[in-house]
Amino acid sequence: MWKIFAVLTCGLTIAAFIWFALIVSEQAPGEINVMDLISLVISVPASIGIVCYAFDKDLLPTAFWPPFAKILTFWTALYLVGAAWMDLSLGVANSAWSELAAMAALYAASLALAYYGWLGVWRYAARVKQHPSSS
Repeated sequence: MWKIFAVLTCGLTIAAFIWFALIVSEQAPGEINVMDLISLVISVPASIGIVCYAFDKDLLPTAFWPPFAKILTFWTALYLVGAAWMDLSLGVANSAWSELAAMAALYAASLALAYYGWLGVWRYAARVKQHPSSS
């Protein structure tokens, strides 16, 4: 399962950078804010950590992973609270049940992706912390 998730995460990270490039070049509608930029920056080492955990590889120094796992924990929590707040503030009272169900399904998928992303990096950080000589 982790190998499939690692490939999926890398694909989503690449797609996010492509979408970012399209928005910056004004070939796609949308705007980028600070939260989006921070998410893009954090997504690269998070993807690397998930790949390292899934395929039992070591790419970055072991001293990098425990602090990054803590930063990712904070960022994931902040993201999930922000996403829930945004979903709730989009006019839930004026939405149809089908729109509410779609928002709930998207939030659940986002929650699952964020959780497994965090879990993979956290487990990898714990592993390299216990066995620092492997990298």
